[in-house]
Amino acid sequence: MHTNKVLVACGILVTFAAHSFGQASLPVDCGEVVTTHFSGLDLSDNPDPDGAVLTLLDTRIPPTGSTPWPTAGQLWSPPLFNNFGAGPDEWTAKNLGTIFGLTFSTGTNPDIFVSASPGMYGNYDPGAPGVVGPAGVGGIYKIDGASGQISIFMNTGFNGITEMPNLGPGLGNIHIQDNGASQTDQLYATNLDDGKIYLIDASGMIVQAYDPFSANQSADGTFATLGERPFAVAVNPQGTRLLFSVWLRDSARHTTPWPASAGPAPANPNNSIWSVQINTNGLMVGLPQLEIVLPYLSGTYSNPVTDISFTASGALLVAERVFNGDYGMFDMGHTA
Repeated sequence: MHTNKVLVACGILVTFAAHSFGQASLPVDCGEVVTTHFSGLDLSDNPDPDGAVLTLLDTRIPPTGSTPWPTAGQLWSPPLFNNFGAGPDEWTAKNLGTIFGLTFSTGTNPDIFVSASPGMYGNYDPGAPGVVGPAGVGGIYKIDGASGQISIFMNTGFNGITEMPNLGPGLGNIHIQDNGASQTDQLYATNLDDGKIYLIDASGMIVQAYDPFSANQSADGTFATLGERPFAVAVNPQGTRLLFSVWLRDSARHTTPWPASAGPAPANPNNSIWSVQINTNGLMVGLPQLEIVLPYLSGTYSNPVTDISFTASGALLVAERVFNGDYGMFDMGHTA
């Protein structure tokens, strides 16, 4: 399976074909789908700065006289919305850069949060239009759930707790959790540069930078070491543990050894899911715990898990994405 990042309002992660027509609208309502995706290529074979990178799809039960439910086995084209015509608030690569991470705020008419991942669809020149957005290679954006307006939630930089340290690899994924009355809408983000998981409060201030394997990697512009590189992130339904995936192997690297920092190697080392306790303030505390080692897709590898979610009954869902080394590919699927 080869997925973009997809969220369903009032629901769970799903896989959805984003080839759609018609017109949806804000605010995001229960049952609608939001997805991040590639903008397409421009004439220079770089990401198209005018192409959409975020789409809202209206997948609710259609009212009488509107687009019907799809016939089994046929492509469904539900109404969509990219905020085109809104200038600097269009959901395009020019205004957001290449993005992947996606999460909703809590509450009615949720805001949409997305995060920068410049290498998600290929190893492009970061100076080319459409690769890096205004918030930089590690930026996080907030899209108003009612108006669609884009604002920068966190810039990239090294200015203490107000900026995300990153010099190129970008972020993995993000997740928002309501951790109580005084810690509403706290955001967790994985950093592909330094291998840390960040806890950010609702005002855009870094509360904690958690290093799950005490690897002490710095944000130096190189990807975090395989086996010490968190990607997907989500809080369990009980609100007591943060689950995160760790990238060890991919389509180009089938035999990466299990790092000593992660403890004894399992019988079949591969990409994995870990968890760490979170306290009532949302802080990550203690050592991480290995939960799952993913099965091999072929030979001695699979592709990394880039998304984690839970069903209403609490079952764990994971989604992999194809990576050919450190960089993803927009035109290569079916190997994850």
